[in-house]
Parts: sequence; C-alpha cells; structure tokens
Amino acid sequence: MLPSDPVQTACSAFAIRDLCARLNAPVRLAGSPSSLRWIPSSKTGTPIQTPDPKTSPREFAEWLEYTRVHRGDWSLLAAIHASPVEEAAFAWLGAGSRIATPHACPGGSANILLSAEHSELPLDDQIRRFLRVVRKDLPGPPSVRNPSTGPIVLEIPDDLPEKGGTTRKWADAITKISTTHPILLAHFDPLPSTITDLLRGIGSRVAIAHLANADDAIDLAGRARVWVGPRSPTTALAALSGCPVKLVGGQKASSGYPQSAVSTISGKIVWQGSLEGV
Repeated sequence: MLPSDPVQTACSAFAIRDLCARLNAPVRLAGSPSSLRWIPSSKTGTPIQTPDPKTSPREFAEWLEYTRVHRGDWSLLAAIHASPVEEAAFAWLGAGSRIATPHACPGGSANILLSAEHSELPLDDQIRRFLRVVRKDLPGPPSVRNPSTGPIVLEIPDDLPEKGGTTRKWADAITKISTTHPILLAHFDPLPSTITDLLRGIGSRVAIAHLANADDAIDLAGRARVWVGPRSPTTALAALSGCPVKLVGGQKASSGYPQSAVSTISGKIVWQGSLEGV
C-alpha cells in the first residue's frame, strides 16, 4: 500500500518497484490515483484505488463492500506515517498479515511490526531498509550520473492559476531563459492559458513534454542534462534516476529526496532568468 502523498510515493518508487520484481507471490499495488501513476511499470496485478482522505463514512463503507473480494493474505504498508484513512484501508486490505514499521500506524492496525530506524535519510533508503526484512536481496538505489549533454528541463508547478503574479513570473522566466538556453518545458497537469499563449509565440527554443506517469518522467530524466522544478513527483523521480535536480524552494523542499542528486535554488533566481551557471 502506497503513501497518499504522491511525492512520498515517487521518492520511494524505485524501492517499491524493486521489491515487486523480486516477490514470487502475485502483487497488487493499492493507493490513490495520484500516487499510483508515479510507480514505474512492473508485473503487478490491477491496482486497488484507496479512498480519498476526505471521503465520507458512507463512501468509505461503499469502498469496503466493493473491495471485499480483493482482500489479500497479507498487506504491506510502504509508508513511514499513515493518515487515518490510509490506516483504515490498510487494515481492511490485509485480511491476514498486516506488515508495517513500528510508528507507521498510530491506531495499531499492523499485526507484524518490522524494525526500521526512523531517520532523516532519503525515503528510498528508509523504505529499502524496511523492505529488506522481507527481501534481503533488494539492491541499492541507482547511482547519480553527471551528464554533460541533453536538454535543460524546466518543470512548471502544477498549481499555477490561470492568471496572477506567480503565473506572470513563470511566463517571464520562460521568456528570459529561452533566450540563452533551449529548454524543454515539462508538466503533468494542463498548463495555464497564459503559458500556452506565450509558448506559441516563442517558437522552437521551447519544446513541451507532457509527463503522464512515472515511465514518462524516468525516460526524460535519462536524457536530461539537468532538471529544474518544484517539489513534485516528477522531480523526485528525476533525482532517483540520477539526473541532477535543482529544486525551486527552500531547504525543506528536498525532504525525502536523494540528497546527492539535489540542490535547492530560490524562485527569484529562476524568475530572473538565471539557472545558476547551468
């Protein structure tokens, strides 16, 4: 069962993928639609969508009935901390063994606790330590690359409004950066019309990549020279893939990311049209 936070899911996606590849029993992923899309393709069964954290009691009861036939022999919670709805879904899906870390389930729903040190390590490392209790042969995370060629990826935040000061700043940044660097503009939610109208006028110096899922993000990260963007599932996957990532935001923005691949920069630098020597 995946975390409901899609960034946390993406930060642990490679560890989850590697575990699924090494289990002999049939495996199904469970999580929110916004989390499931950020797990790389693997040989797993049809995913189970878990309820929204704001679901009503009636909707949750309907979900329980709908998933009654999908309860497995065991369920593993691949999260460091579970919300009440996550924990309730986890308790229901694990008909027999419910495996979690000692502090992941405040309500005590887990009946098998696997010892795992809670630390400030990247989430991939934390999850791998936890999962190695199940599979000792789980490999380590990929190594960081130092690419000298490839496109500069600039990722637009997914919560930009149609209009407003922040949207104008990003539009200005795209215009300024594209005058000195050909860029590949990445996004996974629809772009504001302000941005799409701008791109029509800029021409070939800005290409667009719509990232619909983890496989799209990983493929692009394998070709990129550097990835500049906010805290998001796609920047997390890029960092895990070994692509250098510059996160727009404060130091806390990189929480859970593999630190060797990530540095943070101020949004003011991007809006001024600079990529800090990239």
